Amino acid sequence: MKATSLFQRLSTLDSEPAFRNANKRLGKSAFDDLVDPDEKGQASAQMASREANRMRSEECLSVVDSTHLYSAAILNVFQRVTNISTRYGDGSFPVWYGCLNSQTTIWETAYHMIREEIGRRGRQGIIERHRTIYEVSCTAILVDLTGEAEHLPKLTTSTNYSFTQQIGRRVKTEGHPGLLAPSARQRDGKNLVVFHPKILSNPKVGRNLIYQFDPEAMRVHVVDAANNKSVMSVDGKIWF
Repeated sequence: MKATSLFQRLSTLDSEPAFRNANKRLGKSAFDDLVDPDEKGQASAQMASREANRMRSEECLSVVDSTHLYSAAILNVFQRVTNISTRYGDGSFPVWYGCLNSQTTIWETAYHMIREEIGRRGRQGIIERHRTIYEVSCTAILVDLTGEAEHLPKLTTSTNYSFTQQIGRRVKTEGHPGLLAPSARQRDGKNLVVFHPKILSNPKVGRNLIYQFDPEAMRVHVVDAANNKSVMSVDGKIWF
């Protein structure tokens, strides 16, 4: 496949929902990226999440609270002093990651949780993390790579991101606001890779989740934090 043909397919999103799965933590930098390779397990900001959910259910977000929610779910990524290297970003510019399906976000983040935790020594018992899925609206014309994984396995299988980072740099340099990419963790899943916040709007707090990782079984069990009901279970042995 010629390099030029890779960029010929475009897809239009018109206020369509996109989902961002963020690790809760205290402090100024409140949320991490969907595919950050260097996530740190930190204490959850349960009080802040409960308040955000309350405001959403009562439809009474104030201007200040709306601004905070926009910053937490969207803008913070683009205001970082230092950006880390990710699949479509080489660290020289910010990249916001989301998915077109909330379930895809769980597959992606479960993989990165397992990868980090199995690299730690002396870990025993169930390891928990608290996460929040945000829903935002996306309006943009995007370069669409989602049908190319079969022809270009480097889009999803390689742990060396140099190829996909070249794609990210080119798309951003040519002025496109983002791209759609095949999920590396869920078959037929679609990831949203955004280089400019202007295409994202109307953030909402979706659901709060608890990830419970069993290192011996290599499995992440995900439950809804509101009712403790099972959401899904991810078998990490398929990757490691």
